Amino acid sequence: MISYLESLADKSNLKTDICIVGTGPAGITLAKELIDSGLKVVILESGDFEFDPDTQDFYAGNIVNNLPPVPLDVSRLRYFGGTSNHWEGVCGPLDPIDFRARDWIPNSGWPLTRDELNPFYKKAHQLIGLGPYEYRSSAWNNENWDLFKIADTDITHAMRQSNPQRFGPVYQKDLEKAENVHVILHANLTAIRTNEAFDRVTEIKATALGGNSISIDAKNVVLACGGVENARLLLAFGFSAKLPAIGRYFNFHPHMLTGQLLLEKPTLHSRFPYRWHSNNGTRILNQFVLSEQAQKREKLPNHAATIEEIRLPMTKGYSAGKRLFNRLRGRQNFDHVMDDLYDLLTDLDGAYTQWNSRHAEHQISLLNVETYLDQPPHPDSRITLSEDKDALGMPRAKINWAYFPHEPASVQRFNEILASSFGAAGVGRMKIADNMTAPVNFEELVREQSTGEHQIGATRISEDQESGVVDLNCKVHGFDNLFCAGSSVFSTAGWMNPTTTIVALSVRLAEHLQSQSEEWA
Repeated sequence: MISYLESLADKSNLKTDICIVGTGPAGITLAKELIDSGLKVVILESGDFEFDPDTQDFYAGNIVNNLPPVPLDVSRLRYFGGTSNHWEGVCGPLDPIDFRARDWIPNSGWPLTRDELNPFYKKAHQLIGLGPYEYRSSAWNNENWDLFKIADTDITHAMRQSNPQRFGPVYQKDLEKAENVHVILHANLTAIRTNEAFDRVTEIKATALGGNSISIDAKNVVLACGGVENARLLLAFGFSAKLPAIGRYFNFHPHMLTGQLLLEKPTLHSRFPYRWHSNNGTRILNQFVLSEQAQKREKLPNHAATIEEIRLPMTKGYSAGKRLFNRLRGRQNFDHVMDDLYDLLTDLDGAYTQWNSRHAEHQISLLNVETYLDQPPHPDSRITLSEDKDALGMPRAKINWAYFPHEPASVQRFNEILASSFGAAGVGRMKIADNMTAPVNFEELVREQSTGEHQIGATRISEDQESGVVDLNCKVHGFDNLFCAGSSVFSTAGWMNPTTTIVALSVRLAEHLQSQSEEWA
């Protein structure tokens, strides 16, 4: 069932087994997995089925030093389906090394392994509509693609899949028909009340923009509001008094252009495997990471690199893109932003179709190299509360991104190994960006290429409440019935896009909640 908060009696009280706050990939996955579980489920969604500027304004906040470079109310969407309503669908699991404690990576390590998460990754592939759970480039390659022969170097192939599934439209009917699920729209979380011992949630309150409110008594509460919002809510309701790590270790997956690669032997566009292409109905992208042995020897994070053909800008599309970028930075009217985005995509699609039809077999020789950073978790990279308030009187989020002094040098060294490996393998010669280790240059490179929609780590999984917020089952430390879901619980970020791991952890959490249901009776 789906209804609006305004349709319920003002100040009414609902009782349920599980209350989920948020309908992005985490919340919808969790709810779908609990259909026919025998448990009553209430899902609160702030928005409606379409974008609304007044509701979106709840996401506005303050970003110090313009890093990440995209405003908080642009990088996320606050309506049914969450930010999946504008994501590009890029997916994949974290690497096994991302879960391990590495003595050269500060604050690394998860209290679970990739092997333990593999069954849930496989289910995530089904829920997102991805191809086979297979990420070896060699398993997808055939004689039609010219993969670089890099087996005897320090680098190895990695890959991603893509399916930009909108979770809201895809699973709306399932949730509407589910007898045990009640989705409530226009419901903003405005209070979390606890018992006197401060170890159990006793009631939560949801309020509509118009003022109506309801309270909910839930045996378990799951915050699935996104990488920033989970932390903002816990901070706003005073949970940092018990959990000092709330809001800390924030990461946004920085990436940057770090060089250019001139191929020794130009390849045909139709045989170039390092662009998005379809393989048996699955869109895939091949790229590069350091081998685990090289990471350990060089004491480097698990950075990754992509290579992309350099093309001349298309004038009309470039102009629309520049207007879009400026409006995103200035947070001007969202309708105008969407108009510019549509113009940009239309222009680029038309120009590229014409260009590609004329040059389908053109040769590729010069490529940009882009590095995706696996940033070590930094306790001073954090989300705090601003003095500004939203329309319901809640403090807005403030982001202050920090990084360790050695990180620019680690990106430089990663690219040096990349260049050396390309040269040793006879792939070509790589020119590395100048002076990227200077903080001002490093930050500008991040600012030019990064977006900031991957908001990670601010309620991280940990073994104790000093270094994190939730345990290995995503339960908030020190509380019997409060959980977090989404990328905010990642202990480390890796380089891979987060949605596959978000969905896998949500499937795992649903299984855990069902296994615990007998204890609630």
